[in-house]
Amino acid sequence: AVPKGGNRSNSSRIVELKIMGGTDTLQVPAMICTKVAEVRQLLADKLLVPPEELGFYYKAGAYLTVQKDWNEIQAKTLVKGIKAFRPQAKVWPHPIGIIGAGYHGLKTGLTYLKDGNSNIVLFDRNDRVGGYCWITGANKTSKLQTEFGSFHVWWGPDFHDAGRCGGYPDCGRGGDWSIWPGKAEIQKHFHYAAEEYGLLPHCRLNCNVAALQVVGGKQDESRYYDLSVDSLAGGERSNVQCSVLYNYPGSLTRNRIIDYPGEDGFDGHIRYGMNDDTPYEVLEGADCAIL
Repeated sequence: AVPKGGNRSNSSRIVELKIMGGTDTLQVPAMICTKVAEVRQLLADKLLVPPEELGFYYKAGAYLTVQKDWNEIQAKTLVKGIKAFRPQAKVWPHPIGIIGAGYHGLKTGLTYLKDGNSNIVLFDRNDRVGGYCWITGANKTSKLQTEFGSFHVWWGPDFHDAGRCGGYPDCGRGGDWSIWPGKAEIQKHFHYAAEEYGLLPHCRLNCNVAALQVVGGKQDESRYYDLSVDSLAGGERSNVQCSVLYNYPGSLTRNRIIDYPGEDGFDGHIRYGMNDDTPYEVLEGADCAIL
């Protein structure tokens, strides 16, 4: 007796999928009886796209014919709705927010831009990129404690292949960068990378994210963050909605300032090792105490 729905062949075969209008191809192991619906769901799961956005076609002479879900998938099939057989970036209704434009905030922003996603916005209290550590915490004598070649913000083979920032930094004699750069050169390298990758237009500097409100349920894909952003340059508070939020607060430290008894009556200079407020010009010939 013939089973309900007819006989189904389980013989193996290879289906070649090709992006419509592109050159990207993918070979998928299948059976003679494999349906379009099965391949649709497979691609949707692997490429992170809604299955209904995928279209399947085959050439019949000079014409393109639509393949229905219940059809057996054609041996050579054109796929519409994606640009490549790679996981597709999620398209969010609001920008991706990055709080903090120090090392990790910059690295995150550069990664998104390198991968072709410019729907991002960075927030930072400072008037430039680089973060608290190298803008405020460091002083002009501070130096990097590891080699620049393993520190630079465009580090990594994926960034090297992008061909920007000159590739791997030249730290040799006469090169563009020092092996153990100081504060000024570290700040220069942060700005250089942000400029090379086109990140600066996405930065909101001189501002403080003062509060946020989560809008939507915990499991809702449409959930977003409503940020209250204060201007530190005399402007008004604004609200910015972000679908995804990264927060890079830095080292979570604040340099401790101690008021010693008798400071008010001391007529000399009292300074700390961090920051750039030490008056080095008055140190020569002076009696100094280091605590």
